[in-house]
Amino acid sequence: MKAIRFARYGEPAKELAVQECPLPEPGKGEVRVRMLASPVNPSDLSFVRGHYAGVQPQFPSPVGFEGVGMVDALGPQVQRPVPGQRVAVVNEKGGNWADYAVVPAPFLLAVPDDLPDEQVRRIVGHEGVKYAIDPVVGETGTQMYQALGEEGRMLVYGSLTGEPIRVGADPRFILAGRRILEVFWLGYWLPRLDETAQRQLVQEIVTLMREGILVTSAARAFSLDEIGTAVTQAEATGRQGKILLVPQHGS
Repeated sequence: MKAIRFARYGEPAKELAVQECPLPEPGKGEVRVRMLASPVNPSDLSFVRGHYAGVQPQFPSPVGFEGVGMVDALGPQVQRPVPGQRVAVVNEKGGNWADYAVVPAPFLLAVPDDLPDEQVRRIVGHEGVKYAIDPVVGETGTQMYQALGEEGRMLVYGSLTGEPIRVGADPRFILAGRRILEVFWLGYWLPRLDETAQRQLVQEIVTLMREGILVTSAARAFSLDEIGTAVTQAEATGRQGKILLVPQHGS
């Protein structure tokens, strides 16, 4: 099979390369998934550059934390999801940028047949100064925090700038009211949910997608062999939509 890997930290367009690898076999509690599509996210590119906290690569390292695929094979002591089931794949160690990926069964979330592959990733809006959500931090995050009302709540789930948030130079602003600043990392949060909570989460997301409240758009799909162009396009100024890697099985 084909898999994208990198042998050292550096610029993704230079360091990422497609390799021919043996088809992986799922071990105890694991599932092999035939990947259908995987987004090129800022977290993936930060990982290649050595800036992603919480996950350390073992070179040559696989890449790709998110994606969607079809269950291909079950390891020992795994009963579901069943082969042929379409699933969202949360790969905490990376490895979804490949024809196939092996992950622990609890990291797979069943995807209903009526949702297209491009809608596995979530997108969340914000409402004025009552709630704010920020993947950028730096000056953008600082201004968002300072725009919160007295009971405002802000969630930070990324660090595209790599710069800090300043919560306010005026201590009266910090002490007045009950503003809340929280952080979220999917790789930490999701594994701590039990099976019932995971099913409820998926159902809530599916309902919002069917109602058109949560929606995202794909800018362009690239094959694994086009990884250099794909990661360059993913960081292009003014790009609209998500860059996807789509393995060409059988090619």
